[in-house]
Amino acid sequence: MITPSFIPGLELSQRFYCEAVRPLLDEAAPGVSHSAARLGSGSEVLGFDTARSADHEWGPRLQIFLCSQDVTRYGARITALLSERLPKTFRGYPTHFAPAGEGDIRVMRTTDGPVHHRVEVTDPGTWFTA
Repeated sequence: MITPSFIPGLELSQRFYCEAVRPLLDEAAPGVSHSAARLGSGSEVLGFDTARSADHEWGPRLQIFLCSQDVTRYGARITALLSERLPKTFRGYPTHFAPAGEGDIRVMRTTDGPVHHRVEVTDPGTWFTA
């Protein structure tokens, strides 16, 4: 596999949302109010990521925030549609995250099947409580 040119994680996540996630979100839940962000742990959240960061828990990923009622109504549909229809790679980076063998840590891997993506569909209260 050819290593793509490094793109800072926040920029990668923004492009991923605009170009790949948002069109599918609009299809699964047209007109539903939402916010998108890349929050949480990870060097890219603070802008400290480098090409080496891609060794784990780094890549095209983000959170989609809906109101709690819309998570109940659309969350599973959005998550499934993304799994089925996201591109297998984005800007040269796999969108599938496979277990790394250490707890819940995942790494980007190519796949021929459905994408185990890292687009979290949640509501703000649930996310911040977790």
